[in-house]
Amino acid sequence: MTVIRLLLLLIAAWFLYQTVRRWLMGAQPKARGAVKPQRDKPVAGGKVVKCTYCDVHLPEQEAVQQQSEWFCSAEHARLYISRP
Repeated sequence: MTVIRLLLLLIAAWFLYQTVRRWLMGAQPKARGAVKPQRDKPVAGGKVVKCTYCDVHLPEQEAVQQQSEWFCSAEHARLYISRP
């Protein structure tokens, strides 16, 4: 009977240790090199357009419009318009 109690106590202590360790690991700041860059939240709503040059989809607010065509950058607009 005492062996079972000891085993149950060891299991409970192990779970408590793992829980506290995970909580502390989550509360600590990350190392300098390990910080992930935060991305901007996606724009909710709004129109999505496709670049005529490279077929990339992007929000209309970030796109460049030239001659009723949409582009992901001014460089792609220039390349598309100056093509032979």
